[in-house]
Amino acid sequence: MGSIIKNFSSNYMTKLATIFMLDKQVNKFLYYNNILDEDILSQPDVKNPISALNENKVFVDRKIDKIIKEGDITLFINVKSDAPYSDGARVSSLYNVLTIEIGVICHKSCRKTINGIRELVVTDRIRQILTKTPELQGIGDLTIKSCSPMYSIPYYDYNGYSTQFEIIYWKDAYNNEIS
Repeated sequence: MGSIIKNFSSNYMTKLATIFMLDKQVNKFLYYNNILDEDILSQPDVKNPISALNENKVFVDRKIDKIIKEGDITLFINVKSDAPYSDGARVSSLYNVLTIEIGVICHKSCRKTINGIRELVVTDRIRQILTKTPELQGIGDLTIKSCSPMYSIPYYDYNGYSTQFEIIYWKDAYNNEIS
């Protein structure tokens, strides 16, 4: 029987996706994409949010081809880099820096809600979750590097924001033996 492959970045991205999908504010704004004139937060809780959103509205990579459909919003989580920590002069053999990009893309037909601009509400909530959830912290607190508009969206009918953050972790946090 083969060994289970354990990888910090893979496990971390799965943890992020799960936390986002279970968050009531995030999952309601993603799930109730057709509600504009009612309070989205007062809508019924999403039943089985992970099965309703995973690989449908929340992607652990960039699957733009699956999300480009009219009147929808989606969230993706992507590894930007995973490299040894460096202070400019030295490279660490003990720590790595994982940089993750989280993108929220929304069609213009479902952007404006009475609760605010849909993709901005989700993006702001993601930043709150990142900075206030103890399970997401590494060696020290994670650092949000940027939150900016996405200009590489292939269609003019969409708007999106990308949040990039870094987390420092022990290289040996997961045993990556090669056999």
